[in-house]
Amino acid sequence: MVVNCTENMDDGKTYTYFRHVAHSFANGTYAHVMKVDDDAWLHLRNLDAWVASLPQRGVYFGFEIGQAWFMGGMGYGVSWDLAVWISRDAWVAIIKGQEDAVVEMWLKASGLLEHWKSQTTSAFYEDPKYGGIWSHAYTPDTILIHRLKNDSWFLAPSRHFMPQLMDASLLGYM
Repeated sequence: MVVNCTENMDDGKTYTYFRHVAHSFANGTYAHVMKVDDDAWLHLRNLDAWVASLPQRGVYFGFEIGQAWFMGGMGYGVSWDLAVWISRDAWVAIIKGQEDAVVEMWLKASGLLEHWKSQTTSAFYEDPKYGGIWSHAYTPDTILIHRLKNDSWFLAPSRHFMPQLMDASLLGYM
């Protein structure tokens, strides 16, 4: 989904995204909505299995950043009811700041947040080649790999997890 919004980290991009999604789809179309960075790769089968196990109301999920008490911006999601609340609440629309932390503040203030579901670094992590503090080798329970900064890095998880689906021309590219 492409949202008509200027790229930014702390001036309303996440609000604009959740608002756009909530206004673009009818209630009941989806149970959860997830925001993911464009340099992240999702293992859709693992994501689907995890999200299917989550409650369908009042849930905020992702990878909690240390003791910061918010989900890391690489990718996090909310249940549909929270996405709709975000899209309709006037206070949410005016609160600006570091968006990953601001989302947590919105949700706590909503009175609707009932479930906080955080994955471990074995499921949400940075690409091994990136060399960051959350970088490590691929794991079977991978849900999201972040900081895939070029095409070759972005295709590498697909090659690893789904070699049977990779086009031969792409395999040579990596």
